[in-house]
Amino acid sequence: VKSMVTAMLAVDRLGLPTDSLRAPFLQQLSGQCEELSFGDLRRVLMALARCWKHCAPVQRELLNELCDAIADKAAECDPRDLVAVPQHLGRLQFLHSPLLSASANAVSML
Repeated sequence: VKSMVTAMLAVDRLGLPTDSLRAPFLQQLSGQCEELSFGDLRRVLMALARCWKHCAPVQRELLNELCDAIADKAAECDPRDLVAVPQHLGRLQFLHSPLLSASANAVSML
């Protein structure tokens, strides 16, 4: 996951479309979100949010699966790891109430 996220971010920084990297990665990710660690899930969300300018929108079902998995694992993480989540969701124009609630709770603990 780390290498794919790094590659997507590097290609995006060059101003090139990331669809050719992103599509197969997201296809593999679908149905596997529960198996990934919290850190990997957070990295994927961050990469999708940062690469939104040069590629097609992410399927809502996959975003929902990703956000559900992050929200489920949020209770066991460092609250600081959830601070940027609302910004990522805003860039993706995706409202996920459980994850926003988990993020707000985490920020209130800081």
